[in-house]
Amino acid sequence: MILYTLKKSLLDFYNNIFNMIIFSFVSFIEIILLVYLTYYLLNINYYLGVLILLILSGPFLLAHFTTVKTILTNDINFKTIFVNLARSTKKYFIKGIKFVLFSITIYFIILTNAYYLFLNRASLFMLVFMFISIYLLLFFTSFEIYLCCLITVYSKAINTDSIKEAFYLTVKNPGYSLSLLLLTLMISVILIMSLFGIAVALVGFIIIISINGVVNII
Repeated sequence: MILYTLKKSLLDFYNNIFNMIIFSFVSFIEIILLVYLTYYLLNINYYLGVLILLILSGPFLLAHFTTVKTILTNDINFKTIFVNLARSTKKYFIKGIKFVLFSITIYFIILTNAYYLFLNRASLFMLVFMFISIYLLLFFTSFEIYLCCLITVYSKAINTDSIKEAFYLTVKNPGYSLSLLLLTLMISVILIMSLFGIAVALVGFIIIISINGVVNII
């Protein structure tokens, strides 16, 4: 099934190649600006600003997923892409903030726990739990893909029901969920190493794979 997801994603990208290249390039510029702002704020020790940027990235992330879904399901021109991004950011502003705050909390707990266990890795017991923490990190990242698509593709609210559904999908399909996560990571590395691909395909193609991966399993 993961090969079908990859094949369908390649076909979807090819069928909408002009819009996807524009979308990916705009997203690439946004990422560059975000990285630059983060670097600048860290240099001046303004950590609150970094946290605000991180929280605001939530609405933008959901808006990008929604825009890709719109590109795949509608015949739109490149001007509509910018309009859709702006409208989706406004539409998903509260949901996006909830999504990223939830994500930050869980990642903070897992990473803090993993770091503590790493410092005490001399103990076999702690070493085992450190690997369990790494597994939980991969599990939650797969869970995040499901939850993000449930919110944007299926218009679910961020509540206990959508969280339970995303958790259920991740637990029910552990092999597929891990394969989907590894596929997105592998494609990301390939596109980043190609240099040209990072600007014209990275964001758009990764989102297409994520959407198709979730749609196929649901």
